Amino acid sequence: MLVEMWRNIIGQVAYQMLVMVVLSYFGGYIFFDEPFNLIFTDMRDQDGNPTSRMVLDTIMFHTFILMNLFN
Repeated sequence: MLVEMWRNIIGQVAYQMLVMVVLSYFGGYIFFDEPFNLIFTDMRDQDGNPTSRMVLDTIMFHTFILMNLFN
């Protein structure tokens, strides 16, 4: 019983880490026409509108919450 529980926990951790890493590094290419720098791109532009980086962070947050909710 204990081994099965740890196998499920490690499997879920591996799944969530894989999804989050793919979204983090390749989400700019998947969801947007123009890629952007994850470190130096501002979260908002001069007018206060969210940039692609902020939208990607929101997508990643919601994906993380939904993965944990359905777990």
